[in-house]
Amino acid sequence: MDKQTLESYPQIIAEIQELRDNLQVSLHGMSAADTVSGSMTSFPYLKCSITLSGTCAGEDGKALLEGMRRRLVRLLQAKTRIEKFVGGLPSLRDRRIVRLKALQGLHWDEVARLTGGELSPEAARSIYRRILRR
Repeated sequence: MDKQTLESYPQIIAEIQELRDNLQVSLHGMSAADTVSGSMTSFPYLKCSITLSGTCAGEDGKALLEGMRRRLVRLLQAKTRIEKFVGGLPSLRDRRIVRLKALQGLHWDEVARLTGGELSPEAARSIYRRILRR
């Protein structure tokens, strides 16, 4: 796993949420519903209502939605790859350092403090670089 991919995790999470929100809004905005009232054509001429609903997206709207869905799938796959990489690290300390730095975006001082204070910021950075070289 390279550093750039690993450290893009917070942006991936944010973009996944944005795409999910945009898809929800787009799907809701592309639907239409209406009720029509009328009567039967023969006796007893009872009044009845019919509700119609469907989507009103043209080909451009459908292509846009499909592009958003494909992008969401790619981002979810990237998120899964990153999480598998971090989860597969053999050492608890290594996993913790990578989670704090790459996934949460903390500064080295905070990473060192949150790992129990046994490491200096430089030592945490050195361990992080070693993990990425594997």
